[in-house]
Amino acid sequence: MVIDDTIVRAYLAGADPAEYAGSWVFSALGRGDVFAPPDPAHRAWVAQLSRKLQAQISAFAVRNEGHVRALFPEFGRLAAEFTVMLAVGFPDPYDAMMLTAQDGRPRVVFDLIRFGQAALREGYSCHGVLTHELLHIALHERFPEPEAAAYEERLDYIVFDEGFAHALSYREGLAGFTMDDQLRARYASARAALARALAESDPARQEACLERADTSPDFWAKFGSISGMCYVLAHEAQMPALLKAGYRGFARKVLADG
Repeated sequence: MVIDDTIVRAYLAGADPAEYAGSWVFSALGRGDVFAPPDPAHRAWVAQLSRKLQAQISAFAVRNEGHVRALFPEFGRLAAEFTVMLAVGFPDPYDAMMLTAQDGRPRVVFDLIRFGQAALREGYSCHGVLTHELLHIALHERFPEPEAAAYEERLDYIVFDEGFAHALSYREGLAGFTMDDQLRARYASARAALARALAESDPARQEACLERADTSPDFWAKFGSISGMCYVLAHEAQMPALLKAGYRGFARKVLADG
């Protein structure tokens, strides 16, 4: 796995933000140029976090290896040839992203300031989030994101894509997974929000629903991600069949679950 820390090194060296503000990463989200000049007051702890994450990335171990490699035999190849970029300059809530570079190849981008100082605590590992982002690569390679698709198909793709990526990186040891009461409540809430999104007919509000489906500072508010994750977790033994069936109609399957 390759590590590109060019932006972080420039920030830590005290470079003018204009020197890296033009990087392709800040316009690759499809939401215009999102660059926000990083606060120089964070440099000391960002330097520590950069060293920590680079060591962990170099020793990457995929979470739920048995499940992941059974579903995605190509995962080892993807991880070995992959580039992780360490950056600063993204606004909340963009801490970890899978972005497509100008050469057409995907990159995982970590914004270290958005990761926050909590990532310096002793028990923190980036292997979960890195597993999640690499799963997006594997999923997108097998199921390319539909272009010019209708609203419901776009929502299907989000729920499917985020559902599998979040479920397989949710925690270690998914065999025989059983939901607790708290997660069941989260699932019910996310499914209710998904039902409202599927019923939406106004084009402007549909676009807002698509953004909220997988983007929020509050993890549990991302109704597309959470409903998809919980559906996949609730059907852990059927993951191969769910994956093979693909994303079309996936949101309706989630709504029909219970």
